[in-house]
Amino acid sequence: IERLVLSLIMMILLGSALALLAEHLTSDQKKRYVIQALCIPILALHFAFAPVLDFSNGPNKNAILFHFIFGIALILFFAVAGFIQNKKEEAFWEFLKLIITRLALTIFSAIVLFAGFALAILSISNLFELDIDSKYYLILWIFIAVFFSAVFFHQGISKSIHAVHFSEYAKTLKRFVQYILLPITSTYFVILYLYIIKIFITTNWPSGWVVMPILIFTILSVVSLVLLRPLIEKEKWIQLYHKLVYISFIPLFPVYFIAIWKRTSQYGITPPRYFVYLIGMWLIGITAYFLFVKKTHIKWVGISLSVLAILAIIGPWSAFALSANSQTKRLE
Repeated sequence: IERLVLSLIMMILLGSALALLAEHLTSDQKKRYVIQALCIPILALHFAFAPVLDFSNGPNKNAILFHFIFGIALILFFAVAGFIQNKKEEAFWEFLKLIITRLALTIFSAIVLFAGFALAILSISNLFELDIDSKYYLILWIFIAVFFSAVFFHQGISKSIHAVHFSEYAKTLKRFVQYILLPITSTYFVILYLYIIKIFITTNWPSGWVVMPILIFTILSVVSLVLLRPLIEKEKWIQLYHKLVYISFIPLFPVYFIAIWKRTSQYGITPPRYFVYLIGMWLIGITAYFLFVKKTHIKWVGISLSVLAILAIIGPWSAFALSANSQTKRLE
């Protein structure tokens, strides 16, 4: 049952993404049907081989992580499917804004829905003196986060997808970057570069804990640059900020990878450490892309992430396969 439900949920996102891709690539209706039919073998493989969310012995963390990453990959594919050959960045940015807005509304709605039903379960437990296992709260959250969120998100996007048009840049986004994201990233920038100075002075290897602030700084910086993208040709400070941000990433990469290497050399590879490695390599890739390629497009941020997310959960090179091999060797 769990496999079937998850596959049907994935079909909503994948089917919509392939429909967008087919509409974008060809006007021939037969070819469009062929592209959309790719959904069938992909979902058949998902149904046959995807790990099951079995809660009988507690939550399966690898299964939850697999479906979370697969869902993220499908959302990213959905975002870029209609713009793979489209060079107009304005239309893509507007569609991306629509997705981000709907995603934020979906997350808020899921939290409110979960809180309401979780409190209802708690009320039943206390009023009727029933001992309700805490695992049912987790099952409720996963049902809402996966099933409800997928349907709610898709319904909001599918109604608006053909009405996307470039509108005037919302000043609230610029203010959000200037007064919220910039102070946060600037703080992390100062902390991280002071830490690098400390490394040189003390000649001590970087602590594994430094990975988290580097990820926060780099990811929030990339988000801020994406939000400011429509203004990059209009305001000089944004052009300068764009270059300086990616340049500031470069000294952090050696610290980042040395810190991860220290952890993996001691305790082996686990799925979270695998993804930390992968995000680091992705950050190097997009840093090189935005620094050295003259004509850039933010769609490649989504395309690259989507491809890496899929590759990271399938095959002998996946997070789960490499982690299992690494932990087995440690036990031998």
